Amino acid sequence: MNSSSNINGNTPSVSSTDQIISKWFLFGLLFYFAAHIFLRTVVSSSLESDEAEQVLFTQWLRGSYLSKPPLYTWLQIFFFKMFGTNVFALSFLKNGLLFSTYVFVFASARLLFRNTRLALLAALSLLLIPQISWESQRDLTHSILVTSLSAVSFYVVLRLLESQSRRYYFWLGVSIGLGTLAKYNYAIFIAAVLITMLTYPKGRSALANRRALITLTAVLVIVLPYLLWVTSHFGSVTSSLHDLDIGRRNFFVKGTARLIYVSAMFLGPLCLVYLLMFPRGFVHLLQNQPLHKISFPIQRYFLILFCLLETMILIWQVTYFKDRWMQPLFFIFPLYFFTYVDDIASGRKVRHCFAALTLMAALTILVMIPARIVLGPSLGYYTSFNFPYAALARKISEQCPKPDLIIADDQLDAGNIRLQFPNSLVLASNLKPFHVGGSVAGRCVVVFWDAQRSARMPERLKTFLINEMKIVPDELKVIYEQLPYKYADKQYARVGLALMKSSHRSQCR
Repeated sequence: MNSSSNINGNTPSVSSTDQIISKWFLFGLLFYFAAHIFLRTVVSSSLESDEAEQVLFTQWLRGSYLSKPPLYTWLQIFFFKMFGTNVFALSFLKNGLLFSTYVFVFASARLLFRNTRLALLAALSLLLIPQISWESQRDLTHSILVTSLSAVSFYVVLRLLESQSRRYYFWLGVSIGLGTLAKYNYAIFIAAVLITMLTYPKGRSALANRRALITLTAVLVIVLPYLLWVTSHFGSVTSSLHDLDIGRRNFFVKGTARLIYVSAMFLGPLCLVYLLMFPRGFVHLLQNQPLHKISFPIQRYFLILFCLLETMILIWQVTYFKDRWMQPLFFIFPLYFFTYVDDIASGRKVRHCFAALTLMAALTILVMIPARIVLGPSLGYYTSFNFPYAALARKISEQCPKPDLIIADDQLDAGNIRLQFPNSLVLASNLKPFHVGGSVAGRCVVVFWDAQRSARMPERLKTFLINEMKIVPDELKVIYEQLPYKYADKQYARVGLALMKSSHRSQCR
């Protein structure tokens, strides 16, 4: 063992070598995610769908956003207040949460194994899970937050198993409360953790302690106001249940098959590397011969987790699961696997090769995320990052220097243009307006759409203007603009602009 901890749950005493490993790991993480923030900020001021959605929704303070819990949007509002409505604030929040996930997985592994080297390998393993390392950087929000809070919760549970201190009961309540406000699949994670604790004496002792009332109180203080809000807005909270593809025909077979498929896709690349690097670990795993005595039975957690997911299929007839839904549930798989890996038998050379492979994966992701934006157009690959939103904003400013209201055809366009006009109210035609702010008469109103997809104003946009905004589309002045894609000067986007005629020529020409 490279480290040890006293029975009171104080900070483990570690060797100087382990301290050096920990410091370099934290320094490397800081550098890695800071590099992501820098590149994301300088390469493009455009956004993918989830980021654009957040920019759009931060105009309102609500208890739910399109059936999603509000915590991420609330945090994004705070970051926009601190740093302005810009890409930096978006990337800072996202990468800060990703950083915390890696840190708490590393800290949890140290508590479980008392071995900093194994803890390092477990934390670095997250880089080999594409859903966490690639997709989270590409375009995720709520899944990143709930995974971070799940990692915090798991670490606090491990601390609680070591020392039933009041502060750990308090922090467990805080993490459960915030996790509930982050994303609904957090409930599956924490339910699996708590049920697992009930299955063995040490866990039952922690939960049966009177101090657990501290946890319950903290959870209620954080969650109860939200639950009261939900009771009067139940329809908006459950509006995305169609994502679960609830059906009656062969639902159990379809749901189970989809669950197995998604789980395999989520863990497949990591397991392949484990098989090549630590084949004896798989032998011990299949024989159920753990080499480390740990305080939390992770194998039992996964069995209970699978039972809970199967119960969802049986009761609610769920037939569809998404990769990102597995993120806060499977992120501790590396901790489970390394329970079966002997640090000494695995060999220093193997550990170094594994670390080198994960670092190579990290650098590849760091390069490929901006490279697909910069080099993609030369290969015929375009994303929303290449769409000329900044050039479009300049054209809008020429017609209407300070637009009061901007209406786009969809959320992606609306969020992107709001980033360019943070002081204007921006709406999307596929969303009912949360708040319009009175009549649009006499105000500078700009409506735009992708004219390459629809030369004339799309019907959905027209219907929105008539029914929701009381604007007659035929009374709008329409112009078309040809704008070069970012990093592709020979490729042009065609945008339709419709301007509300106003008596204030200084506002809307």
